[in-house]
Parts: sequence; structure tokens; C-alpha cells
Amino acid sequence: MKSEAVVSRENRNISDYVLQNRLVVTLSVWMSRMLGEPVNTRQALHLLHAQVSFAALIMMCGISVLVCALLLVWFVLSVWHCTQQF
Repeated sequence: MKSEAVVSRENRNISDYVLQNRLVVTLSVWMSRMLGEPVNTRQALHLLHAQVSFAALIMMCGISVLVCALLLVWFVLSVWHCTQQF
């Protein structure tokens, strides 16, 4: 008996799956209501990334200068990606 993997005919990758996830769609609808303008799922994920990096920067900044610098770079890059999406 030979086992074979079944591959779907649809050519979907992981980013398509994430962007169509119900939780991400709900997040984008919520952010659209909060901002008062339409926000698609990709923009919602970029905004969430910026929020998480800011929270990490605030919570972990007192540990060491190196950690603070790395978190600051992460925050600046995430905000820069956010501005590229809008």
C-alpha cells in the first residue's frame, strides 16, 4: 500500500491564509471603526505590529541599554512599514 499526499489544486500560500483568517478580518473591521476610515487586513496587521513593538518598548526599556536600543529600532521599523501601507 502506497501513501500519497493530497495537494489542493488551489495555489494558496500562508500569507493568503492569514489575511483571510476570521480573527484578522475582525481586527481590521474593529480598527476601521476606531480610525473612521477603511483598513484592510494587511494594514491591520501592520498596525498591530506597531502596537506590539511599542508595548514591548515601554515594558522592557529599563532592562538594559542594548535591549532598549533593539526595541527602539524594532518600533521605528514597524512604524515605517505602517506608513508605507497607508
